[in-house]
Amino acid sequence: MIILPRKYLDEIKRFPESQMSFKALVKDAMAGEYTFIATHDHSLVTALRRDLTQNIVHAHELLQEEATSVVKHKLGFCGNDYAPVKLLPTLLDMVSSMTSRVLVGPPLCHNKEWLGCLLKYTEDAFKAGMILHMTPSIIHPLLNSLLPQLWAVRRHYATVKRLVTAYLLVRYDN
Repeated sequence: MIILPRKYLDEIKRFPESQMSFKALVKDAMAGEYTFIATHDHSLVTALRRDLTQNIVHAHELLQEEATSVVKHKLGFCGNDYAPVKLLPTLLDMVSSMTSRVLVGPPLCHNKEWLGCLLKYTEDAFKAGMILHMTPSIIHPLLNSLLPQLWAVRRHYATVKRLVTAYLLVRYDN
């Protein structure tokens, strides 16, 4: 990995995807064809980037609202007493809620199955990607059938697809 000064950002942006692709790097490093990381059509990323950029003020407001709600719900107020908190799981829950609020909105961003699936997918996909990255690519098709993490990735993918489809059908009917 190379870290460049900010002054080179415009020049780097001008490179075509065929010559410099972050998506290709991530897909290769994380065995995307098995973990579904960085395998989607580029138009999804373009649409997200365009829509988020155009609505950055609104996204900031949503993040602020969700952060307030999540902190109140996850951490609460204990008066003058201290209460132990498992920091990593709490922060992961908070980040997934906030991200979901901006990307999919309510009610899906508060759906426990959705949030749990996002967290477990990320964990399982990264574990599988690391295992596949450390093994020869010739045995990846075999590992695709044998690795429990990849079974879980496919299960999470199916769950997200089911939840998003149901959400979109409700929105379409309204």
